[in-house]
Amino acid sequence: MSTALDYRWAAFYYPQILQALTDLKARDWPENTEADPHDPTMQLLRLFAHVGHTSATRLDHVARERFWATFRLRSSALSLARWIDYELAPAAPAEVDMVGTLGAPVAGVVDLVRAHSLYDDRGSPPIVYEYLEDTAYQGGDTGVYTLIEQGSLGAFTEITGSLPASLWGGAPAVGYALYFLHPSLMFTGVTADLSVAGADLSVVRWEYYDSIRAMAPDSVAVSGGGLVFGVATVAGATRADGLEVTITCLLTGAQETVDTTWGTANQAITTGTLGQVSPSTSPGDYLVRVEWPELPDLVADALDITGERVIEWSAPQTAARKWAPATVDTATGYAVRARLVQLGGSPVAPTLDAATEPRGTVWSLLIQASQGKRVIDKLGAAAGDASEVFTLNRTPFLLLVSLTVGGFEWSRVDNFLSSASSARDFTLLEAADGSWRVTFGDGTRGRIPNPGDQVVATYRVGGDVSGNLEAGAIERGRTGNRQIKTWTNPRAAAGWVEQEGATAQSLELTRAAAPASLRTRTRAVTPEDCENLAVEFRTADGSQVAERALGVEEGNGPKTIALVVAGPGGGAPVAADLEELDAYYNGIDRGLQRVGGVLLSNMALTSEAFTPTPIDITASVEVRSAYASTAKAAIEASLQGTLTPTAKRLILVDGVWIESTEYLWEWGGTVGEAILKTMIATATSGVVSVAMSAPAADVALAAKSLPTAGVITITIVAI
Repeated sequence: MSTALDYRWAAFYYPQILQALTDLKARDWPENTEADPHDPTMQLLRLFAHVGHTSATRLDHVARERFWATFRLRSSALSLARWIDYELAPAAPAEVDMVGTLGAPVAGVVDLVRAHSLYDDRGSPPIVYEYLEDTAYQGGDTGVYTLIEQGSLGAFTEITGSLPASLWGGAPAVGYALYFLHPSLMFTGVTADLSVAGADLSVVRWEYYDSIRAMAPDSVAVSGGGLVFGVATVAGATRADGLEVTITCLLTGAQETVDTTWGTANQAITTGTLGQVSPSTSPGDYLVRVEWPELPDLVADALDITGERVIEWSAPQTAARKWAPATVDTATGYAVRARLVQLGGSPVAPTLDAATEPRGTVWSLLIQASQGKRVIDKLGAAAGDASEVFTLNRTPFLLLVSLTVGGFEWSRVDNFLSSASSARDFTLLEAADGSWRVTFGDGTRGRIPNPGDQVVATYRVGGDVSGNLEAGAIERGRTGNRQIKTWTNPRAAAGWVEQEGATAQSLELTRAAAPASLRTRTRAVTPEDCENLAVEFRTADGSQVAERALGVEEGNGPKTIALVVAGPGGGAPVAADLEELDAYYNGIDRGLQRVGGVLLSNMALTSEAFTPTPIDITASVEVRSAYASTAKAAIEASLQGTLTPTAKRLILVDGVWIESTEYLWEWGGTVGEAILKTMIATATSGVVSVAMSAPAADVALAAKSLPTAGVITITIVAI
């Protein structure tokens, strides 16, 4: 064969290489016209093509995985990110509330739950949860701690026996309440004998303390300079005069705490419009928070407690309710209260026999479990070598609890740069194969373990699959305590986050997150630094304030930064969280000196909620009849999901559309009419045409504005 090769071997894969070799044979060996794949010559050419293909793909793989912009493997991201001191995070475990029902009352102080008891290890692969601390419960089926409150925020008196009339301080008034509280167990009934001579207490409302009860109001109306909210669903249908509720406008972040009144139902009236110039009357734009809602499923006549009454209810532990321990006066525990909301006649001070629990009441306990299982891993005996390495034997790794050498606990460090020769330090890093390795010092930086010392690691494993199970999915527990009859999770488990880089989408996020970690650490110098730190910031209660932010230099005058914030899910942050964010940047002033704060001392930052621009959409969509019944819901859901401040652009990765790290909508940008039409056309199958009358043109956004979904009117025409 004399013809020179005229192609780049390494640039071709099997089909191109085989075709080039076949063309070469035809030119240099024209008398051989055999094209049968079983012909010896063709088999040899195919073998050459396979060798070339393997060589080319390996070269491409090496070239692709060596660079940050092109890698596709998690192991590559792990190695490359380590060069800039960025470690890929393991999975984060789900957390779940578990309610255990006792088969019978307990007496005295009993350890009902032991640390590291397991819940629900069925399934393939099994998803296990574990309680992390021993918990002792004070038992007893009588003697619930009882208090009387003389008016809202009035004096409390503990009742140890019967309640004499003198403890009321005169005649009872609206707002007085009797509290029944148990220090550690939930109960579902109270027997109370309230003896009254010639008095009409009229209406008593039974309430419990709830730590999550919040939802949209039933209705919103503008009245004078304020807003009237219907709150019967969140607060309860029974008359609730004087009940404290907090109302938050999700569009502005402004909130106000008011007492409920009675119209034709429970309502709350604000003094202002919660920061709105043109107040929204859409219930979905508000959130109503109630700490003392009505007890659910009340059995017996609970409105009038004159005379002996057996009051029973269902334990409020559901997806929307969480009966939590409350502090009432000096006592803490599970509390219910009978609160006087209306009077009639000429009330006099009643007496109360000691409250007890009716026979057959259900006792239950509430614990929090965490996904994963604790293991104690004996890694082996130290050899006394410098920089000795041990590999954890169990995966998938979640978090380290402790590591001991020769019975002494050692400290985990990121590296040995600051470790003295005597420091009991070690590093724990993930290897490219997914294992986790413990490395000790070399005697100069970090101590070398003594030869023969046993190395024992205690850590948690699990989290390779999502533990965010739905409510009621966990039904079995292994606590070793037969006093607990049943277990269930009344609310969905939440909090699981996949291992960083585990999917193509996660790798794309890592591709942006790792370089971003170098831009700023603990000091904000530029507006961009302020934006990055805002996203990382968490309030004292662990809440995220900003999912995205815009820093405007001199936004409030010279040497100032205006930080515009959009909260998680595109909501507006509340005022209290913005105040914490401001304090994080600015620190506090002591005289003429500023103390703390991550912003430069000669600068001042003021954060504010973004300005929502509602996008109203009116469109007529022709859809093939086979898809018409579900088209409207699909289109509206798509528009609701993308017309948010935190919507992300989609990119194509390995043939799959995934979310990128770039936001779809830009500060001060436009919401294009063509983009909205495309969203509608691609939201469901069978769309033939889209005629959109609103908006009639591109919508321009102000500098501090981002879009939100307005009134969406979609008319489906089946064809």
